Amino acid sequence: MIPALPDVKVCGLCDPSDAAEAVAAGATHVGVIRVPFSRRMRSLPVARSVCMAAVGALRVGVYVDESTVTILREASQLGLDVIQLHGSETPERVEALVARGLEVWKTVKPVRAEDLLASTRLYAAADLLLVEGRSDLDVWVAGPRSRWGEVAAAVDRLPPGTLLGVTGGLTPENVGQVVRRFRPTLVDVSTGVESERGRKDPLLVTEFISQARATGGS
Repeated sequence: MIPALPDVKVCGLCDPSDAAEAVAAGATHVGVIRVPFSRRMRSLPVARSVCMAAVGALRVGVYVDESTVTILREASQLGLDVIQLHGSETPERVEALVARGLEVWKTVKPVRAEDLLASTRLYAAADLLLVEGRSDLDVWVAGPRSRWGEVAAAVDRLPPGTLLGVTGGLTPENVGQVVRRFRPTLVDVSTGVESERGRKDPLLVTEFISQARATGGS
């Protein structure tokens, strides 16, 4: 059964107006990048202004192998609702943050069905597993060379109650296919709705959300 209304996260927001427009278009989550080497990393005051502008959506902070101390401090400063761990964080790190009362998502990069199943066991404490596409494997590309079916084949074998998100290379053109294949709780988009690096295109954001939910309701 495909979820009627998958949640939509618009990530990599760098400007408060983009955050407000994403929420107005129907985004349920907005993401700010808190990774120093990212080109979409902004200062803490700017990140806070983005989060404050996202009235009505849940605010997600994206971290890569950051210390627990920093994550906890910024969660308070930015008013984060969700912590997204996008690096090589251990299951113990996930458990420690969950124990502090935070909602935690763990990004994983499976290549085969068994990889995804193993991740659900390894990161059982995470509130949601965010499956990231691998462009080198054409994971999200439809057609005879696509390997995304190998990963999606595990969906019906996931432990009961597992919440799955999908990210990486999503666009208004392919999000419908991803929703049909993975039946995710959430889809996550960043560059696929940008007019230029760090700036979201309101029309693309609206189209992305429309396509994700049209497919979910079918």
